[in-house]
Amino acid sequence: MMTEVKVGMYMLIRRFVVFLILGSCLMYLGCGEDGPSNVDEQRLRAVLFDNPTNLDPRTYSDAVSFRVIEQVYDYLVRMDSTGFPKLQLAEKLETPDDKTYIFTIRRGVKFHDGQPLSAYDVAFTFQSIKDPTLNAPLRTTYEIIETIEVQDSFRVKFSLKQAYAPILADLEVGIVPRHIVEAGSIDLKRNPIGSGPFKFKEWSNDAYLRLTANPYYWRGTPGLNEIELKILPEATTQVLALENGEVDFLLNNFPESHLPRFEKNDRLMIKKSPGSNYVYLGLNQENKYLSNKQVRKALAHAVDFQAMVRSLFFDLHRPANSVLNKKHWAYNPALTPYEFDPEKARTLLDAAGYPDPDGDGPESRFGLVYKCTDKLSSRQKAQVVQQQLKNVGIDVEIKSFEWGTFFDDIKKGRFDLFSLSIVGVYEPAVYEHFFHSRSIGTSKNRIGYRNSEVDELIDKAKTAIDIEERKKYYYRIQEILQDELPVISMWHETNFAAIDRRLEGFEIYPAAEWKSLHKMRFQSVAE
Repeated sequence: MMTEVKVGMYMLIRRFVVFLILGSCLMYLGCGEDGPSNVDEQRLRAVLFDNPTNLDPRTYSDAVSFRVIEQVYDYLVRMDSTGFPKLQLAEKLETPDDKTYIFTIRRGVKFHDGQPLSAYDVAFTFQSIKDPTLNAPLRTTYEIIETIEVQDSFRVKFSLKQAYAPILADLEVGIVPRHIVEAGSIDLKRNPIGSGPFKFKEWSNDAYLRLTANPYYWRGTPGLNEIELKILPEATTQVLALENGEVDFLLNNFPESHLPRFEKNDRLMIKKSPGSNYVYLGLNQENKYLSNKQVRKALAHAVDFQAMVRSLFFDLHRPANSVLNKKHWAYNPALTPYEFDPEKARTLLDAAGYPDPDGDGPESRFGLVYKCTDKLSSRQKAQVVQQQLKNVGIDVEIKSFEWGTFFDDIKKGRFDLFSLSIVGVYEPAVYEHFFHSRSIGTSKNRIGYRNSEVDELIDKAKTAIDIEERKKYYYRIQEILQDELPVISMWHETNFAAIDRRLEGFEIYPAAEWKSLHKMRFQSVAE
C-alpha cells in the first residue's frame, strides 16, 4: 500500500513539474508574440547582396556600399528622375558666369557627432577628392575645377577652368566632416559619419549592418527608428527571407519569375516603375562583318527583343531605342525603332555581300562569337540571340565565363557580341564615356566606335550651359547612333519591388536608389 502511495505521489509531482514547464514555455511564447515586433519598433529589415567594401563617399566604387552611404550622408546636389540636378544641402546656387558656381549651404545641419556642417566641410570634401594621395575615382573628373574657395561659413565657390555643363551631376558626393577626417581617429571606410537621415550603428561582416534614425535630421526625424541590412548573397535566400517575414522589402536583384508568387502573398504588395538602366547588345566595330553598317542593321531586325522580354523577364521591361529613357530631358522622341523583321534582315545581309550559301540548308553566311557570364539570365539571352540569328543565316558560338574573366575580355575587346547594362543613366554626358573616340582603349568605349561628328557633338554638349542648346546636340547624337548602331538597344529595365503592405512612403527612383527610406514608416493595423 505504501509503495502504491509513493508511486502515486511521484506521478502527481511529475505531472505537476511537466505542467509548470509547459506553462513556462507557453508564457515565453506568448510574451514573444505579444512583445514588440520590428513593426512596433519601426525597424526596417532590408537586404544587401554582399558586404560593403568602403563606406567613405569619396572613394567607394561599388553599388552595395552606396546603399549605406546614401542613408548616412547628405549631398550638395542630387539628380532627379528626369536627369536634372536638384539642390540638397545647398539651398541656393549662383552662377555669375559659365565657369563660376557659388553655393549657399543650409544652416542648422549637423553631423551625427553633433558638430555643425559648414562650407568648410563642403570645400574639404571636394578638395580631398582632388588630392592624388586619396586615389578617389572622381579625381580626374575634378581636374576641370580650378579652385574651391570658402567665402564664409555657409558659402563656397567653385571656379572651373572652362565651361563644363555636367559639373553639378559630378558634384553628387556625400559631404564628409572635415574635423573627423583631419583628426584621423575614425576610418570612414568602416565607420561612416555624415549628416544624413540615419546614423551608422554597427557592422558584422557576412551578417548584418545596422543604422539608427538621426533625430536631428534637417528634413525631419525619419519615420523608421532603425534599419537592419541583412547580408544575403543568394537570391533564393533573399526570396525565402521575404516570404518568411524575415525581411520587409526587396528591390530588384531577384528573378522576375518570383513576382507572380509575391503578388498572391497577402502580406506583400508589388511596386513597379520605369528605370534608367539601359541594356544593350555590344558589337565589336573591329570585326570584319560587324564593321559593315548593313550587317549591324540586319542584326537589329533579326532579333525580337520584345519577345525576349516576354519569355525571359515576364514582359516587365520596356523597349529602348536610346541610352536615355523616354522621361529624360534630353531624350529624342523622333527616333525610329528597328522592328523585328527577319526577311528584311536577310535582304540587308544579301546587300552587304553575305548571301546565304544554301538557303534553308545548314551552311551559314558567317559566324560570330557571343560572350556572356555564367549567370542563367545572361546565358538565356545569348541563346535567344543565337537562335534568332541562326534563322537569318548567322552562326553564333556562345562562350560563357565567370564575371571577372568575362568582363576582362570585354574591356580588352576580345569579343564579337556581348550584352551589358549602363546603370543609372542621369547625366547625358555618359555618351562621352561610351561613344567618344578618345574613350577607346578605356573600359567604357569597349566596342571601338569612332565618328568625328559624334565626337564634336559630345564636346559641344559638354561645354554648352544652355539646356536647349545641349538638347539639340544630344538629339543629333542619338539620331546618328540609331542609324549607325555601334550598339543595338535592347530595353530599359523596369524597377520592381516586393514590400510589406504595412510600409508607407516607399518610392522607386529610376536608378533604384534608396532615397525614400527616410520617408518610410510602418503603419500598424490599428491605423
